Amino acid sequence: MFLQRKKAILLRRDQPKFLAKLSTLLQEGYSLNDSLRMLIPHHLAHINQIEERVHMSLLEGKGLCDILRMIGISEQYIISLYVAEQSGTTVNALQMIAQMMNKEAGNKEQVLKLVSYPLFLFVFLVVLFICFRTFFLPNMEAMMLQKQQTNQIQLTISKILLHLPDYLIGFVIVIVITILLFLRYTKQKKTGEKLLLYFKIPIVNQVLRLQLTKQIAFELGSLLEAGFTLQASLHLLANQSHQKMIAYIAQDLLNEIAQGESLSVAISLNPYVHKEFYAFVVHGEQGGNLGKELQILNEFMNERMGERVEQVLKFMQPILFGIIAICILGAYISIMLPMYKMIDYV
Repeated sequence: MFLQRKKAILLRRDQPKFLAKLSTLLQEGYSLNDSLRMLIPHHLAHINQIEERVHMSLLEGKGLCDILRMIGISEQYIISLYVAEQSGTTVNALQMIAQMMNKEAGNKEQVLKLVSYPLFLFVFLVVLFICFRTFFLPNMEAMMLQKQQTNQIQLTISKILLHLPDYLIGFVIVIVITILLFLRYTKQKKTGEKLLLYFKIPIVNQVLRLQLTKQIAFELGSLLEAGFTLQASLHLLANQSHQKMIAYIAQDLLNEIAQGESLSVAISLNPYVHKEFYAFVVHGEQGGNLGKELQILNEFMNERMGERVEQVLKFMQPILFGIIAICILGAYISIMLPMYKMIDYV
């Protein structure tokens, strides 16, 4: 009852600090209960009875994963903490998650800086176009009618060009609605069906493949490095409920291994992981250091995702300014067409 997560009650910007401080306190020897009691007044004082709720949850036998989920930590980080609890590396996991959150926040800030100026220009253009449609074009049309200079084709072109921002906004709204409907549709599907649908979308499948490969490599590598067997590690990942896609892929790999295949063969048969996964696993199996190789693969995937983010950012800015340039050109043409027509009659 206490752990139903309806919304994030720990502000996203405060989550890295909270986890970093929690890691420090646990490393210094404080118990989980004492650590949370010290941190809650500083980070969650705005939530009524949150300290009592956390304390009650601990008395009910809930673990750190449940507590962090309750206060709003995303499931993509909870799974790493879940694996860390099994391998006894909770403190390091908390520090790592805090670093990942800071990096993610930095990426979001970059995107915000990138789109803020073009977005401001676009809003300014929308206001300008509305003013032109409301005041300039009707007056120009009235003047042309008075002088019997009306040209319906030119006026229609001007009206269409002055509605360019409307068409763009409508296009974006259609895309957003389509995405929301698609997400609602896939929400009812089983995990395997979701993966099949997502991997049919060109850009989404690349991003998802990188993300899944990175997570599986990190979690599986952490468990192997902690001394778990391959079967035990995959069984643990397959039975966790924090990331269903990870669980689905882990179960597929476990099924192949149960039939006598090696992990490298199981990886080669799985369509949802990156092709680099196979090479790292083969090298790890041959050298007897599979866990370490998977950790290296995780770092490699992190670098690859960082490169993709930079590529997207470099690609987005010219497109945004190109759209604005088209709108400006449309505004110029829509204004000049009627004026040139009137000049012809002078």
